[in-house]
Amino acid sequence: MKLNKYFKIALSLLVGAGLLFSSQATQPVKTYAETTSYDVNVYYFTTPGCGHCASLKTYLTEQEETRSNLTLTEFDISDTQYLDLLEQTADIFSETNVAVPFTVIGGKHYVGFNNVIKASLGRLIERYSQTEQVDIMAKIIAQEPVLATDFDLTSDYEYDLPLIGTVDVRDISLGLIAVALGFLDGINPCAMWVLLFLISLVLGSSDKKRIWAIGGVFLLTSGIFYFIMMMAWMQTIQLLIAKVYFQIIVGVFALLAGAYNVYSFTKAQIKKEDGCEVTSVTTKQKLAARVKKIAAISSLPLALLGVVGLAIVVNAIELACSTGLPLIFTQILALNGYVGAASIGYILLYILFFLIDDLLIFGIAVVTLKVSPLSTKLGKYAHLIGGIIMALIGLLMIFAPEILMFSFL
Repeated sequence: MKLNKYFKIALSLLVGAGLLFSSQATQPVKTYAETTSYDVNVYYFTTPGCGHCASLKTYLTEQEETRSNLTLTEFDISDTQYLDLLEQTADIFSETNVAVPFTVIGGKHYVGFNNVIKASLGRLIERYSQTEQVDIMAKIIAQEPVLATDFDLTSDYEYDLPLIGTVDVRDISLGLIAVALGFLDGINPCAMWVLLFLISLVLGSSDKKRIWAIGGVFLLTSGIFYFIMMMAWMQTIQLLIAKVYFQIIVGVFALLAGAYNVYSFTKAQIKKEDGCEVTSVTTKQKLAARVKKIAAISSLPLALLGVVGLAIVVNAIELACSTGLPLIFTQILALNGYVGAASIGYILLYILFFLIDDLLIFGIAVVTLKVSPLSTKLGKYAHLIGGIIMALIGLLMIFAPEILMFSFL
């Protein structure tokens, strides 16, 4: 099967569908259970000229349009009486950060507005629509005493996941995700054999300067290529992230890609194979011939130029074989509000661990003048672990994207 061809077609359809939906002003629409019987009151303090206040108001207004049980009450603190009410409310909630927007719903309060608070408010409105809660703000306005039992002490960060149990997302970090996904992407065997073959050919010269130059340029070009591709994806995702349809498309893609990776691992175990099916025998033969020509070039500058071209071709294959891990990671960054320059640090961390096994094997090869096939042996297990992770991320993107929307600081 020409899986490389099919992957390109699938990726083209993904991007094309995303661009199609980006031209529409479609917004996520949330509904609540028909059995809902509880009214939910949301109180929020704002001030004119506050951008976050405007964003919060827009979000709550959208929620109000789809929920008949939701009532919004806005307090403009440019009015002195509401500023006093804000200070009183903050004191009752033991909140030292008296700033706007300041939102109170049931027994909880939130200061500011971002993706974290947006996700928390959505879950809280849904839960309060189905369970009775104490309206602390109503008590404050009525000058009634607020009891310790009135506060909602449930965590905004804990989730009960099937088969896994309770998970606190604060125990996870975007840095950890970058390290894990980057490493899994890096131990993919698709391009590793090219580097190993290239190193094995240049080792014969015993010229460490030439070995360092050729191997170093190959790895540097690989890193730059991946960086450019991931930043390009980030720019595209930045335009599409608000579209719920795009999130679902990416989620379905991740789910299918994860399932395929698990299938690839199972097939490799049965047939006792290593490597990536995307790279056909013919392609490998052509790449091997190109590597031999490059290694045979006596002029180092010309050889390095050939290595640059080789690295670009090989990493294009690597992207196909990784089945979307870089795309999934950039989507997670965008969900957490990291786009443009803000995403560079995490992308560089991803690329560092993407290259870490290559750097390790290359370093060992230069020092010992021997090539270790360790990465190839581990590569097939990346299909299994990466497939399971991608499938889980895909399910979350489709059914519970808010779990991926925490800024893990």
